Amino acid sequence: MKKILYIVSSLKKSGPTNQLSYIIKYLDKSKFSPTVLTLSAEPDDSMMEYFQNELDVKIDSLKLSRVQGILKGVSKITY
Repeated sequence: MKKILYIVSSLKKSGPTNQLSYIIKYLDKSKFSPTVLTLSAEPDDSMMEYFQNELDVKIDSLKLSRVQGILKGVSKITY
């Protein structure tokens, strides 16, 4: 099984997040194991619960601010 890591700023309810949900929803889970990594803390209108409960996707978060993301983001991503 191949692992796929999707890196996104957050899972805020928006067009790009909806597209990611469709990609993961129709992914062959017998061949691929998706994980979502968010860089920022989740906003109030986050789709995180949908991804976890409905799509059964593992989600990790770095919970970085925008400035921290620029300064430390790359060094924190070690998958």
